[in-house]
Amino acid sequence: MQNYSLRDAVRALIPVGFRILQNDPHLAGTLSLNHIFLAIVVAAHKFSVRVRPELGQGEAMPSVNVPIGQIPAGADLVELLSAKCPENLIKAIVNTVKDAGLGLEPLAIASVTENSRLSPRITALPALPGLAIDDEGKLGVARAWLRCWVKGPSIWFNDMPPGWWSVEVTPHRGDFQPMDRVLTTKEAKRIFKKEWIPRLMSMFAQALQEGGSRVLANHLTLQIGGAWVRCDTCKSVHRPIGMLASCIDCGASTVHAFDPEQDPVFIARRGFYREPVRLAMTQENPSFMSLIAAEHTAQLNAAQPDDAFSQAENHEIRFQDIDLAWRDTDPREPAIDVLSSTTTMEVGIDIGELSGVALRNMPPGRANYQQRAGRAGRRGTAVATVVAFGSSDSHDDHYFTTPDEMIRGSVIDPKLNLENVDIASRHVSAFLLQRYHEARLPEHDPNANPNLFSVLGSVRDFRDGGSTLNRMDFRDWLTSNSVALALAVDRWLPSQIAGEERAKLIANMSSTVASEVDRAVGYREPPPVVAAIVEEQVLNEEAEEEVQEELDAGALTEPPVEEQSLTASPDEDTDFADPSADKLLERLLYWGVLPRYAFPTDVAPFYVFNRGLSTPFRPRMDFAPSQGLNVALSQYAPNKQIWIKGKQYTSKAIYSPYRDVRADAWRKRKLYFECSVCGHAKTENYSEERRNGLFRCEACQTPASFGPGMPWLRPPGFAHPIDRDPVTAPDDPNETAYATRAKLIMQTPGPDLGWVDINDRIRGFPTRDYLLVSNSGPEGGGYNYCVACGRIEAVKDQELNLHQPHSRPFPSSEPELCPGRVSRGIVLGTDFRTDIALFSLPLDAPFRVRPGNDESASALRTLCEALAAAACRVLEIEPGEVLAEYRPALTDAGAAGLEVELFIYDTLAGGAGFSPQLVSRGEELFEKAFKILGECPGECDGSCYR
Repeated sequence: MQNYSLRDAVRALIPVGFRILQNDPHLAGTLSLNHIFLAIVVAAHKFSVRVRPELGQGEAMPSVNVPIGQIPAGADLVELLSAKCPENLIKAIVNTVKDAGLGLEPLAIASVTENSRLSPRITALPALPGLAIDDEGKLGVARAWLRCWVKGPSIWFNDMPPGWWSVEVTPHRGDFQPMDRVLTTKEAKRIFKKEWIPRLMSMFAQALQEGGSRVLANHLTLQIGGAWVRCDTCKSVHRPIGMLASCIDCGASTVHAFDPEQDPVFIARRGFYREPVRLAMTQENPSFMSLIAAEHTAQLNAAQPDDAFSQAENHEIRFQDIDLAWRDTDPREPAIDVLSSTTTMEVGIDIGELSGVALRNMPPGRANYQQRAGRAGRRGTAVATVVAFGSSDSHDDHYFTTPDEMIRGSVIDPKLNLENVDIASRHVSAFLLQRYHEARLPEHDPNANPNLFSVLGSVRDFRDGGSTLNRMDFRDWLTSNSVALALAVDRWLPSQIAGEERAKLIANMSSTVASEVDRAVGYREPPPVVAAIVEEQVLNEEAEEEVQEELDAGALTEPPVEEQSLTASPDEDTDFADPSADKLLERLLYWGVLPRYAFPTDVAPFYVFNRGLSTPFRPRMDFAPSQGLNVALSQYAPNKQIWIKGKQYTSKAIYSPYRDVRADAWRKRKLYFECSVCGHAKTENYSEERRNGLFRCEACQTPASFGPGMPWLRPPGFAHPIDRDPVTAPDDPNETAYATRAKLIMQTPGPDLGWVDINDRIRGFPTRDYLLVSNSGPEGGGYNYCVACGRIEAVKDQELNLHQPHSRPFPSSEPELCPGRVSRGIVLGTDFRTDIALFSLPLDAPFRVRPGNDESASALRTLCEALAAAACRVLEIEPGEVLAEYRPALTDAGAAGLEVELFIYDTLAGGAGFSPQLVSRGEELFEKAFKILGECPGECDGSCYR
């Protein structure tokens, strides 16, 4: 929006500013297109117009040292001549000069002509028979030739970045094919090619050493007003050219002179855009429209320690026309007219009165709509406008066709489901661990590790008894305090959980949490001989000495458990992490022992460094937006372009500001396999021998399709390299890859493990297991990852050769480049534990859904979307809180296409207990899905968005 508003303002300011500069005696004779930026600055200052392009690194708009409303002259004007035009503004200038629809010439405002110094040299050129025999005709032909440069290769301004050459401005020899419509006779074409082009090129063009020529803006100026002709066939507008009576764009003879101020057809077609320019050029105090737009999203970071306001708060205040520059030395920023916001603006923020609200899509429900639309019309605003746009998806289409359901009616009261036993069980586990922690560590140790996740210590210490908090003591504490704990849990457990379920939950809570914790920490019962020694240690204070004596005598075949964990030789490859060194709290959250939905841990930030304030030992971030890791694998994937506050940043590094976090992530890498036929995937412990190996897929049983094995890394975060400047104008999109859909990696349960028959064709299995999401790069080639510094490049689209020395992406005190330690072809991913409803559908001939078949994928994807929608309606939850996927059953029947599995899973971190409920309501679920597939408002024969 701001870019379009900037173009509208620039379109009016250029001719107004040019006329002002033409009246300056020092500039009038040398005025050229290179002075357009000066013309904009002068006109904007005179008429108090806010020109605020998005500024790049090191860019700034010049300040004018005369009061607003006055025209700078003399030394003040000379000072402005040296100012450099920002890149985003030069783009708007070039667009205004050359745009075929809304440029200066199509709107009959001005056209590009030669500098007045060059006019005599043009009139001295040979005559063109039947076209240009006088000075006016020759100038017209030369200007038509310049017009070809403007519309084709473009012209070169002094303020253009060097990188624009051969991209925005291209070389040319000057022999333009469109000139054939101007040069209508063979003789004129011969003379123009032999006599005119070489001399015109010497006048206007610059020959470059590397080859090619470009026309310089310094040799050109603007002719404002004057005579115009218009073609009734192609609607082209241009200047009259000598004796030519046809259109120079289409060649038609339907060209006639017209007055852009009076012609009704032209006014109807172009008047909306031309009128502001006309008023600006004719009125003493014209009114310019210049909008300043800003974002208000979660991408804007919180306030830095040295700042009074965060970026979002700054935008809120400026939106209310409050000037934050309370000191004379503070830089003044313009008020914001349009605030582009996400749902962060939905509640809790006062942004004053609004005259209008535009919704980019339909909100999830009536309550959301009323919150967003209700922002307008408050306080003194008597009339306000609310516009909501609908896209082509089913949700937006439904409310677009039935708007009453969104606009009218009472708001549905929010509800809390307190009957969910699974969620209650996790809260009971958290309560027991909390009480145990309080009992054993009643006081805070100021010298303890300040990391929040270190509060429970390490997995090894808890499992092997190396700390105050350990598994044996935890079990003893649960047993000795069982009565008091049961009474405490009974007091706060919701009354909605009652009867047998409540009694069973409380009675089994100690054994449940103990077994869940043991499973999470990887505890295994020791061998009998070791168990006997451990028991003897408990009973006999002299046990330690006796054990040592027996060890010395060779009586034991293996050391006790405690000694195993302490004396075991580390892996020769120190590049791998010891899982027992993990923090216990992180492990319990990962295994779903504790509730995670209010305590998300799989979060990946995208870091944008502040180059000026960052130091090697204290990096300072301009922005650090974050997403859940399964979303970040697509949104922040390497090579992805991310827009924040009007600038485009590029993800090119794996990074964490915390010491050793990135290195630990690499040491915990796994090996990733994905089937090239059916898409089944899994990870396993890293093995160099199995890397790049191809194996038979366990799902579709295709030989040599499972792989190749690739290193799999869980990224702690992503970053825009500190040495890379952001851009303010959109670049061509990079080649990026998106994360896979969630893949279920558990084996198909056996028939006697708890399947629930829904009918003769469908059976269900409630479970809680892991789903896998991965990003294997463009075309599945993976990424090249520098283990030393974190730089990352797609194998299929490398911008930087990481095998060569390269810059580090973060602030560093190292004077040398990173030498590079590259792992080729890695995969980024995450796995997460959630609640799942697994449904198995056996098929009989002739029906078959072969794995990897396009028709099978289309049918199953349709069924999954219908099941997800039906599940939300059955459970009365918001769309998106559960999703559905499919896979072939991991059986012989599944490989043959005779058994397929559909699984519905909770998207909330750790699971919300929704999906397992669907197994007991399976018949209702599938009937609802069948109804969704069978009924369509449009009565379509195939799939649609309705």
